Amino acid sequence: MCTDLNPENINKTKYGVEILDGRKHNKTVIRRSDIIVVTGSTIANGTFKEIMDMGADKRLIFYGTTIAGIAALMGVERFCPLAD
Repeated sequence: MCTDLNPENINKTKYGVEILDGRKHNKTVIRRSDIIVVTGSTIANGTFKEIMDMGADKRLIFYGTTIAGIAALMGVERFCPLAD
C-alpha cells in the first residue's frame, strides 16, 4: 500500500500499486503494515510527527536526502543506498 499527499499522484497506479490519499488513508495503511517506508518529504510537508506517532509501534524506515540530518539527530532509522 502506498499513500501520497500530491494530488497529481493520488488515485493513480504506479508499478502496479494504487496511490492512496495520505490525508485520508495514512492511519489505515500504517495500522495494517508491519514495516513502513517513509519519504523524507514528511519533514517538508509537516507530517513527520504524525507519521512517527501513528507508527510508534512499527518499524519506520525513512529515506531520501531531506531526512538525513533529522534522522541523525533524532536517531531514526534511515536508508540511503548512496550514503556512507
